[in-house]
Amino acid sequence: MSTNKSVTHAHQKNARRVTSSTYVSFIVIRCPMMIQSFNLELLGLLVLASLGGYVAAFVWGFINIAIAEMLIHKYVYHGHWWVVRAKSIPPLDPATSPTLFTTFVHRLAMMANLVLNPFYVQHWLTHHKHARVDPKHMALHGDSSDDQKADTLSRYPSNKASLSHSSMGMSANLWGLLLQHFLLALTPHPYFALVFYNPLSSAPGSLSLFLTYWLPSLFFPMSTIYHRYLHLHRTARQQHTPWYFRFLLSAPGDHVATAHFLHHTVKDSNWNIIVWADNVTDIFGMNTRVNDRARKEMAQVGFEH
Repeated sequence: MSTNKSVTHAHQKNARRVTSSTYVSFIVIRCPMMIQSFNLELLGLLVLASLGGYVAAFVWGFINIAIAEMLIHKYVYHGHWWVVRAKSIPPLDPATSPTLFTTFVHRLAMMANLVLNPFYVQHWLTHHKHARVDPKHMALHGDSSDDQKADTLSRYPSNKASLSHSSMGMSANLWGLLLQHFLLALTPHPYFALVFYNPLSSAPGSLSLFLTYWLPSLFFPMSTIYHRYLHLHRTARQQHTPWYFRFLLSAPGDHVATAHFLHHTVKDSNWNIIVWADNVTDIFGMNTRVNDRARKEMAQVGFEH
C-alpha cells in the first residue's frame, strides 16, 4: 500500500515538474517572441481602444478584421483546412450505418466544401502558381498572361465561373465580394460584435456603436479590389493605380506591397493586405521582413525596397 502511495506521489511530482517546465518554457521562449513582435502602432491602437465609445468601436473593428483577414487567408484561401482543400467530400458508406449526427456533419462538410473550395482553387492553386511561374508579367501588368488563363480554365473546368469572375484570384465581382464577407462567420469578428456591441441592447447608441464596429470590415473587400495593384512594381503602380487607390503609393502602401511580395516568396507568412493590418497580426509571429535574398528576388522583377 505504501509502495502505491509513493508511486502516486512520484507521478504527481513529475506532473508538477512537467507543468512547471511548460510554464517556464512559455515565459522564457514565447513571451519574449510576442514582446518582440509587439509594436508601437499596436500599442497606439490598444490605447485608443481603451478610450471607449465610437473610437473604441472602430479600433476594435479594425483589430478584429485584421485578425479575420489573416485567418481566412491562411485557412481558406491556402487550404489549411482539409474540408477546403478536398476536391469533393466522398459520400457516406451505408455499410457504416451512419447516425443522424454523422449524416448532419457530412452534409455540413459537403456544403462547406462547395462554398469554400473555389476560394482555394482561385487563390492558392491558380493565383500563387501564376505569380510563381511568371512574376515579371504580373509585376508589369498586375494580371496573369493569356496563356496562363487558358491553361487554368482547361485544368479546372468545374471552376470556370469563379476563376473568370475573380480574374484568376486577382480580384472579385460583387457576388464574390459578398460571399467573401460571409466568410467572417468563420472568425471571431462577428461574435465579438454580438458580445460587446450588441445592437439589440437597451443601452443608448448600441446600434450606432455596432455599425461603427463593422465599418473597418469594408477594408476587407476593398483590399481584394486593389490586390492586383500590389503585384505591380513601383513604376507600373504609379502609372496604373487609379486615383481612389493612390494611397497605395504612400509609405504604408509600399509596405503592404513589399509584405505581399514576401507572402508569395516565403511560405506561410504575411497574410494581410489591408493597410496597417500587419501591425496587429505581428504579435502572432507570422510576418517576415525583407532580407538579402528577398531584395535580390524583388530586384529581378523590378520591385524596389
